[in-house]
Amino acid sequence: MAASPAPTTTTFAFNAAQSEADDFWKDNQIQIYTGGVAKQVARVTAFATSNELLTITPALTAAPAAGDSFV
Repeated sequence: MAASPAPTTTTFAFNAAQSEADDFWKDNQIQIYTGGVAKQVARVTAFATSNELLTITPALTAAPAAGDSFV
């Protein structure tokens, strides 16, 4: 996860530039693999190419840290 904008329980950004269209990742599931919220799964409800921001539901139990891994 990218450090900016700061990750929250419902939004976070990719570490690397993405070229997919807005909402390309919508309705896909993600799983956090590292850090304090490891093993939590959520559904992507929106993706904005302009800032590489994913919005997810349900909210994670805590905000992931910058650098945490997800798939």
